[in-house]
Amino acid sequence: MAQDAEQISALKGRRVSLGGHFEGVVTIEDARPLRSGEGAEIKVRLASGELDQTILSPADLAALLESEHRPLAYRRSCTC
Repeated sequence: MAQDAEQISALKGRRVSLGGHFEGVVTIEDARPLRSGEGAEIKVRLASGELDQTILSPADLAALLESEHRPLAYRRSCTC
């Protein structure tokens, strides 16, 4: 399911857990959709203060957007 650019942009500034991508909680610094609903590129600030980035698949992006409706403590993270 293609996500709306406005929904993706609204992730900026959010503290989230992205298990399978980063360890611990990160702050989303920037987010932009990829072409044709292929997910999103996000730039994050790690707990150490360093900047990093990753590509979220459409499924990971949908899960992240859905998790915005739950408190951080209840967000599921990958135990990969």
